[in-house]
Parts: sequence; C-alpha cells; structure tokens
Amino acid sequence: MHKGLNFTAIDFETATSARTSACSLGLAVVENGQLIETKSWLIRPEPFEMNFFNERIHGISLDMLKDQPTFGELWPEIAPYVTNQMLVAHNALFDIDVLHKITQQFDIRFKTKEYFCTYTSCSWCWPELERFKLDYVARFLGIQLKHHDALSDATASAHIAVAMAKKTKTYDIRKLKKTFPSKFPRVTNRAPGQKADRSKSALWRGSSIPADLTELQYAGSNMEQLHWAGKRFCVTGTFQHFPDREQLIETLRNKGAIQQTYISPKTEIVLLGENAGPAKVRKIVEYQKSGIPILVFPESHFQDL
Repeated sequence: MHKGLNFTAIDFETATSARTSACSLGLAVVENGQLIETKSWLIRPEPFEMNFFNERIHGISLDMLKDQPTFGELWPEIAPYVTNQMLVAHNALFDIDVLHKITQQFDIRFKTKEYFCTYTSCSWCWPELERFKLDYVARFLGIQLKHHDALSDATASAHIAVAMAKKTKTYDIRKLKKTFPSKFPRVTNRAPGQKADRSKSALWRGSSIPADLTELQYAGSNMEQLHWAGKRFCVTGTFQHFPDREQLIETLRNKGAIQQTYISPKTEIVLLGENAGPAKVRKIVEYQKSGIPILVFPESHFQDL
C-alpha cells in the first residue's frame, strides 16, 4: 500500500487517423499503488468509418461497432473515471489529445493538464532499454500484454507507472511526474566535452546512411478513398513520376491538405519516395509502433494524383 499513488491509466484505439474517431477505450484504476478496477468500452465513431490500416492494428471492425453507443452516450459512465483525476498513458500525447478532441466533438466541457506519460518517462527510468514502446517495456518488466487491446494497454501502463514508483521510491503520482523530464533524453555519439561537427562533410556522412524501411507499416492501395481536406501530410524522398516535388505538394494543397515538413504525432499521411529521409522513417516507425496510425503510401499508390 502506497498512499498517494492514485491515478487512472487510459488507452484509446481509433478507427481512422482522426483524433475524434475513438472506437475503444480501456482504463485501469490504481489506488494507493494497487490496481482496483478495470473497464473498457467499444465506441461507435462518428462519422461511422474504419480505416483498414487501423483495423489491422487493433482488430476492431465496423461490424463490431454498429450497435455500440457513441462516446457522447457513454460519457456519463466514463466521466467519473477521468474527471479531476491524474491520468496515465503510454504516449500520453496521443491519448490525452484523443480525449480532448472527442469531448469537444460532443460539446462536453473537459480539459486536463493532469497527466503522466510512461512512454517518455521510461527513457529516463530505464535508460538501459533499447526501446521504450509499450510491448518492449512490458516484456522487460514481465507484464502480460495483448498489444493494441485498449484494456490490456491501459492495464500495462498502470503497472509500468507503479514499477517506476517502486524503483524511484516516489509514492505520489504528482511527485513521480516531476521526477522525470517530459521529453526523451537527447542521444549523441559524441564524447563528453566534444563539440558537434557541423561541417558539410559531416552532414553528408549523416545523411548518406540509407533509411531502414523494413519496419514501416504501409497503408495499402486505397488512396483513392482518402478525403484530403484538413489532412496533415509529409513528403519524403524523390519520385519518378513527380521529379518536381513542389508539383506533388501543390496538388495535395489544392485538395485542402496541410503540408508538414517534419513527422509528428499529428502527421496523418506520408508519401514515401526513394532515398527517404532516415530520420523521418525512424519517426514514422516509432509513432506507428506506439499506436499512432500514420498512413504511408509508396509512389506506386499515388501515380494518378
């Protein structure tokens, strides 16, 4: 028993790249360091649509959701678990944003800054780990996990937070949050005190390392079904059918899409060419593995844009 270690761990699965498309919510309630309750819901998203890439990740189909209540209808049941509570999530940037966006969609007054991210904190608590994804950390700690099942993910996040508290002997969730910086530590191969080499040759050496595409999850060939208006996209690499990348970018802008020059949790679509940027590819893989459904299309799937 650890008084003060009280929180609700949450995990959302979404039907599309839209943050308002939650189709499942799992939560795990911890009081005094003990898991006392778990709950989960299937949620009928509005609009009622499912991206096949998302379905492939979590296994939830529209047929499973057609008779389920909407988030607005479920809110009276969900609210006591998340209102005025410290929320915990593995990649909280995603889950808290989903919670904020979907409550806005249903005109529900809800906003919280009271949350703790086990994903970023793992990199400080267990720096010896090579990766900090939920499945990797769960395996390291011996936590059972059915990855991308909302209830299982939320429960694993709760156990990870408790393990952090025990390791640091910090048995207050708000103090635990202050123990770790909110961002990943900066990684460098330089020796202590060594200055960064900013010469053109150094930049060339860094950029000449080819991107590892083996872990990328591609979206498939349903690009013609996309509604581009308001979608955030990023273009990386070179393209045989679009030697002038600006022409490709302008085409998508004319469809109402929003260009990003970098990969972030808000990126929804990536058009991938040859010699794609290694840093961008690593970011895409990182976000995809954490459950953020970034759609990746190779050039063969958008030649007719």
